[in-house]
Amino acid sequence: MIVKNFVNLRVFVTSCLLLVSACGEEKGRIAGVGFHNDIKTRDPQILLSLIASTTTPDDSRLQADKIYKEIADPKSDARLAVLEQMFFAPGHSDAMRIHAIDELAAADPNRCARAFINYLPRLEENAGLDVLKHACTIAIKLQDPRLLAPLARSASNAVENTNAWSNRAALRELPELDALAQLADRPLADALLHVISTSREGAPRIAAFNLLQIDHPALPRTWSDRTQRVQDLSDLFQKRIPYDVFCNNLRTYFGLFKDLPKGETEHAWVRTVLSSENLASTQQAAQTWPKQSTLREPRFIHAIQYGAARGAGKDFNAYADHIASLLKPLATTPREAAHAVDVPNSTGLPADRKHITFEDLLTIDLLLTAFQNPATINEFHRLGLEDMSDTTTEHGGLLSLKNPDKPDAVIAPYKPQFTDSDQRYAVSDDLLRDAIKGLALYHFHFHKIHNAALAGPGAGDMAFARKTRTNHIVITSVGPRQINIDYYTPNGLVVDLGTYTAKE
Repeated sequence: MIVKNFVNLRVFVTSCLLLVSACGEEKGRIAGVGFHNDIKTRDPQILLSLIASTTTPDDSRLQADKIYKEIADPKSDARLAVLEQMFFAPGHSDAMRIHAIDELAAADPNRCARAFINYLPRLEENAGLDVLKHACTIAIKLQDPRLLAPLARSASNAVENTNAWSNRAALRELPELDALAQLADRPLADALLHVISTSREGAPRIAAFNLLQIDHPALPRTWSDRTQRVQDLSDLFQKRIPYDVFCNNLRTYFGLFKDLPKGETEHAWVRTVLSSENLASTQQAAQTWPKQSTLREPRFIHAIQYGAARGAGKDFNAYADHIASLLKPLATTPREAAHAVDVPNSTGLPADRKHITFEDLLTIDLLLTAFQNPATINEFHRLGLEDMSDTTTEHGGLLSLKNPDKPDAVIAPYKPQFTDSDQRYAVSDDLLRDAIKGLALYHFHFHKIHNAALAGPGAGDMAFARKTRTNHIVITSVGPRQINIDYYTPNGLVVDLGTYTAKE
């Protein structure tokens, strides 16, 4: 009896569990979606949620959008907002992005154009080439001249990100270039000049100027010769481009350097070296300094001003020999080859001077002058000891000058971007922004008093200098009250500037 009742009870419980399981929600089901992904709901809000959902199958999303258009206003702000965010938001398939572009263009061409202005330059970050090609096709159909600028920015971003300036095969794959010419209804070069002439913002103008320098078959064939390209663009800027600060700087740049700036970084150099406070020094230097000069880099603004003030001459080798004679009597510091990168084991300029520019010599001259002031060495030593007491990070900042005519060093500490290692100084955005105002960025190797084995820049230090195009000094504790200082640059130059003793 007990056994029989137990068996019946087990059958009953099992049946109940099966019934509950059958009545439960199907695994993976989406609210508002029936079996086989059929859309059952007619609630506009749920439909919009389905359209926007990146976890809903594309066919269900398309069906939801179709139903929404049947039961609600297809031009409603809520629907258009969903379509617009699908342009750029991550997670959407290319097919859904193309659908969103088509639907937004059909419902509200002006809003679609505004979306292109905002998102087209960044579209490739989340979308495939097919989406970009389709967006360019729609941009041509919209016939909105405001789209010339984002098309130029999008193409320029692709060129810079892939370094495809002379890669004809890659450049032919850029759909924005054909769209630019068709939308402007003029040859590509004229379309780009039109962007420069009509844009009020710097980014589209820089992008268009970048694209004037690519090796593309739609541009004049004679421009394969860079000298001819520089001359032609210089002439075009004289005749057809308005006289404003941006274009005037480029005209001056053409004349001084017989070259063209590429990319946002080099255009930042243009704005700096040709600014009102630096133009006279730059012009003087361009006319009189030797071929080893690098006037176009803002990291040398102090050096350019200093050299112009003292009437620096044309003889590079004579000046290099002079700097070498200043370095020779300074104390030497042993190196650990595993740490230092191409660092000489004694003070002085490297025998091979291919990485040295005339401005490097001027900068070293300025640094050596600054280090003759005991207050400068004392302050570096004090800040280094503060670094030694902080085991969460290295410390650093910016070394600048009060007066290039009579150099007086100004040492400005900057907090690191973050702290995660006693053997790393994470340069902050503020310091990078202000780097142009100084002679060099500095940081300390003050892990212990006797730290000579780690004197000089490490591989990470050199890589950072190359990436940011900035000059640096690294200050190492090599004994009680003794510091060693090394200068290094993005070109791979490393110069041991000697060992100095802080006063009591």
